[in-house]
Amino acid sequence: MPTTRRTAVLLALGGLLVLQGCTSSPAKPGSGQYKEFSVAGPYAAGTAQFDVNGDPVVVWYPVDKTDVAGRSTYTYHVRSWVPASIASLVPASFADGVPESAYQNVPMANGAHPLVLFSHGYGGYPEQSSFLTAHLATWGMIVVAPDQQKRDITAVILGQAQQDNPPDDVTEQLAALGYVEQQNAVSGSLFSGHVDASEVATLGHSAGGGTAVAVTAADPSIRGWIALAGVPMPLPSKPVPSLMISGSLDKSVPTSDVEHFYDSVTVHKALLVIDGYGHNVFDDVCTINRAHGGLSGAIKSLHLPVPAGIAQLATDGCEPPDAYPPTAWPLIDQAVTSQLRFDFGESTSTVGLGPSLETAFDGVHAHYSQAA
Repeated sequence: MPTTRRTAVLLALGGLLVLQGCTSSPAKPGSGQYKEFSVAGPYAAGTAQFDVNGDPVVVWYPVDKTDVAGRSTYTYHVRSWVPASIASLVPASFADGVPESAYQNVPMANGAHPLVLFSHGYGGYPEQSSFLTAHLATWGMIVVAPDQQKRDITAVILGQAQQDNPPDDVTEQLAALGYVEQQNAVSGSLFSGHVDASEVATLGHSAGGGTAVAVTAADPSIRGWIALAGVPMPLPSKPVPSLMISGSLDKSVPTSDVEHFYDSVTVHKALLVIDGYGHNVFDDVCTINRAHGGLSGAIKSLHLPVPAGIAQLATDGCEPPDAYPPTAWPLIDQAVTSQLRFDFGESTSTVGLGPSLETAFDGVHAHYSQAA
């Protein structure tokens, strides 16, 4: 986006924040703009997987709805991301499938689309937050999710994971970005002519939230970052718009840590704390094998040799008193989509974000803060 347009967008954001701080009549909770982006957008979502320097990279992307009429949506299986020694112990009948609202290996919609780099959490995998990544594709974004191999589910199970955000995280993210940009110029590729490389933002969960910040610091052309229960990291030298979201009952990355990180950011920032939810509100994990005790139940019943730490992490947010994660997904979809549309200049203000978001969704309450 041209610099003059970017400047106008940021000035508009500043004006919006001033107005929201002064007005006594905010938009009515639940009104259209606070739910508009919680539902699927004008596109269907496609998904595909590529190998980049030996790293599996999953992408979601916009698709014309007419191109998927009559097709079945894709289901991913968690066993595809675990070591073969563990996968072989899982019966074929075990319910580890997660249905996505996406179609596998279909053509991308015409036009050039902005890019979102997604980084999964510690012990996670690229498809872990498909409820969100597929959703963003329906709003016209290409989401690129490399496997962060130094701290993915395989590395954790094998006892080889690095606890702190390893430098390889940034390398893998930027390599995936470079691959997609290169494929944009390759005739006949999925991405051919469909990538707007001038519009890139980062998004991540937990350790991946820290990676989203680190990637933005490494590449000054990136337009903004979003951290979901994000691990604090050194901030980019160039201030860009940012959004942090936390579940108030998170035991892995407590809300207090996220709030301290938010306080360290000086400009163009927003914070959303969702009451009553835990760490895994931002991924699909709590929905897997739910009728039979979730992933922790599967680990016990199948006698899988999985470290206790990952079993504990897999239950953070999945059991009472934590609320069931999918009930908060529309709010998360709304907030993340709104922020990214602002980052990419598709709106001149953070439309869909603001104090009225706190009570816009029945049964879900949140606290919202922002500063220009």
